[in-house]
Amino acid sequence: MPIFKGTHARKSTKGQIHLFESTMVLFVFFFIIIIGFSVYQNFQQGKLERTQEEFNQKQAVKIAQKVLFLPEISCSTNADIKFDCIEIQKLQGFQDQLRLNSRYYREVLGPSRASLEVVYSPYTMPPPFDTNTTIPLYDFSGNLDNSYAFLIPINLNDATTIPETAHFAWLKVEVFS
Repeated sequence: MPIFKGTHARKSTKGQIHLFESTMVLFVFFFIIIIGFSVYQNFQQGKLERTQEEFNQKQAVKIAQKVLFLPEISCSTNADIKFDCIEIQKLQGFQDQLRLNSRYYREVLGPSRASLEVVYSPYTMPPPFDTNTTIPLYDFSGNLDNSYAFLIPINLNDATTIPETAHFAWLKVEVFS
């Protein structure tokens, strides 16, 4: 009988070793799967962020184009429209229209904010049109955490001077998502 007991003890130890090896192989296998899944998730998250940023850029361009082509502020002479130009004298009228029809403009322009940053003026302009000032156009801010800003160089046309004077400015459009 002693021989049988020893053989049985050896088989039990071998079984435990095989069970431990199988458990370790499964543990390593699942560990590799978890690492692979986390790498894949990080890759997808980066791709999603790039897609969101591209979408915000396209939205900013679309809204900037809408702002530039608003007849309330665009430069026009005898039914000729000048591109990338905003007329200074029309800004106050636009602000008044914005207050009266804010729902319409909010729908057209979406969750965004626009301002003019005056960069260069050939002569001293009356406030608020001094060089290096920011003139707010409208503010329909949305989620302030996630925004994208887009700058477009424009001319601020002053029709009160002879000849008409153009001032250089940036139209800054911020889109919120």
